[in-house]
Amino acid sequence: MVSRGASDEDPCIVESLLYLKDCPYGTVKKRKKLDIVLTSSETITWDRRVVRSSVKVQYFSVRDNEAVLLLGLHYDYDNPALNAHPYFHVQIGKSNMTCEQLKEIKFRHTYVEEPDTFPGGIRIPTVHMGLCSTLLKIAADHFPATQFSNFRNVARSKKPFSEFECEIGANTLAGSPGLVCLQSHRFYR
Repeated sequence: MVSRGASDEDPCIVESLLYLKDCPYGTVKKRKKLDIVLTSSETITWDRRVVRSSVKVQYFSVRDNEAVLLLGLHYDYDNPALNAHPYFHVQIGKSNMTCEQLKEIKFRHTYVEEPDTFPGGIRIPTVHMGLCSTLLKIAADHFPATQFSNFRNVARSKKPFSEFECEIGANTLAGSPGLVCLQSHRFYR
């Protein structure tokens, strides 16, 4: 879903909710499957600058119609950065998706809530992991090598992967010499 501001100069907000069912557990363990749920909200200006990004990814193991959360990741970017927050970071913990959101994407399993054993508030600095970067990461982790290579090659030619920039204060990271490595698609061979 894309929502526009009141004027053409106002940024737009791009939101997504994806359910990837029966993904291979990894590129090696093809028989074991995962369900992956992804939500994102990104604020983007009309000159292709990302000013805020929040992407949440939940990895579920499903057996006998019961879904157990194996891993929850929450990637953030805020400009200006919040106090004691890296500009780009990930937090690890349990899902904060509502039952209504899960029903909306036809997640029909019974969600078995496990205790959250990972301490909250720990922020691990990362590259910018917006929706496009996160989809690329999921493809790298769960697609066969040839499918991932095709996905990566197409992704590199698309604007959301290669032309969107993020700012830190007045400095544009993606346009600064030596800092283009913050575009995650450049990390893959």
